[in-house]
Amino acid sequence: MFGRAYCACPNKNLQFDYDTKTCKDCQCGVYGFGCRTTNGTKECVCGYRTGDKNGFCVECDCLTNSFGCFFDENGKHCICAEGFSSLFGECKECDCGPHQIDCKYHRGGPICRCQLGFAEKNQKCQDMCNDTHTCQNGGECVEQVCNCRTGTSGNFCETLNECKSWGDCGDHESVMCIYSQNTNETTCACKNKTLAFDNENKICRECDCGPHGDCSYRYGKKCKCHEGYAEFEGTC
Repeated sequence: MFGRAYCACPNKNLQFDYDTKTCKDCQCGVYGFGCRTTNGTKECVCGYRTGDKNGFCVECDCLTNSFGCFFDENGKHCICAEGFSSLFGECKECDCGPHQIDCKYHRGGPICRCQLGFAEKNQKCQDMCNDTHTCQNGGECVEQVCNCRTGTSGNFCETLNECKSWGDCGDHESVMCIYSQNTNETTCACKNKTLAFDNENKICRECDCGPHGDCSYRYGKKCKCHEGYAEFEGTC
């Protein structure tokens, strides 16, 4: 299949005028360095941070971190520095985390292309889950990404949100945070099993209900006696 013939000027800084059948100056404006013809269509060679809009070089106005722009039927598209992408006619930071290969905005949100061994979740590149890297705390591995249960987060659902800062559990040297998959809730517990956690004062206290009961300390000592036993004066 053969293409259509067209006229072109030997001097690429000139544009062929089909009306007068002569070569004329490109007239790309003050930001233009000349022009070229592609299949008879004029294309301006524009300067730094400018772009060809309808055969005329105009300023891009993509703000910082931009090298230039181009225009099509969808409007202006900025050509941005590494780590930035065109968003609503400006170069905006586009960050999918340290394991990204590339980040581009599409319909207002970032699209991440990740390194081998990583996948996108919540607009970030994170470790893939597999047989050796499993999801914790009841999380489910779906398409190599952990779907975490309510109350947990992290690449492998390893973070218990309520205990993330240990603010609810006080001294984390003596207290641990326990997650219940049944209730999706976290509770504080003393590492020393002979002590009970005082939720009000956020400390571990001695708590003994005897050999036939379990002791807890929430707004005061409470005994939960085993079947067949009852509490009497703080002991089962």
